[in-house]
Amino acid sequence: MTDMLMKIIPALLSVLSPCPLWVRLLVFLWIACAGILVVVFLGYLLQPSARFSRPPDIKRPLSITEIIRQCPPVMRQSTILWIGYSGILFVIILTYLLFLPSSIHTSRSPDITSHPKPSSADIVILQPTQNGEVEETAIVQFHSVHSELHHYIVVIPMQSPNRWIVDGPLQVANNGTGTGRACFGSGSVGVGERFTIVVLASAVLLPEGILTRTPAGSQLSQYITVKRVK
Repeated sequence: MTDMLMKIIPALLSVLSPCPLWVRLLVFLWIACAGILVVVFLGYLLQPSARFSRPPDIKRPLSITEIIRQCPPVMRQSTILWIGYSGILFVIILTYLLFLPSSIHTSRSPDITSHPKPSSADIVILQPTQNGEVEETAIVQFHSVHSELHHYIVVIPMQSPNRWIVDGPLQVANNGTGTGRACFGSGSVGVGERFTIVVLASAVLLPEGILTRTPAGSQLSQYITVKRVK
């Protein structure tokens, strides 16, 4: 179950990332309401007093609707409200996707030109090389003159507008060399796709995950595009 959640949550975040904040909040509120409703139902069903009567002429197991009808009124009302909220949320998201698609593609284009350009040649990626082939993970070797800054490995999927910090903060040696790791998808996801790698150096401590904004004063290496082969 934990492994399934670890796969579902990043996938859901990736799908919702182009959407505005209010859409994401509505979806997460729907998930929270569903979770609370499930917990309440399970808590009620596990009580010794929770017994559901079945008419003598019915041999089959009770349906969910028949079980809900025998639940306390507050639980029935909560279920009806959640179903109604689900329908409204579906209509809102469907309307947004059908009538406002341009706001997704124009505001966050996956084109590499939409990302900041390298600010200097002070950071150079040595490995992997341009248009090279990689596996699910790869070692990134680079040279930097900014030993006073924190360095991060950033991966940009060509099919996504997101920039992902996958390793860091990294420190460079006295001779300016540094090493980190890059991840390209997970499992079979990402095989055959192209990714761009860039090393970012900043005085700001950044968490791993989506890089929403490049900190002011950051230094960037050149962009290296690779293809994952297996």
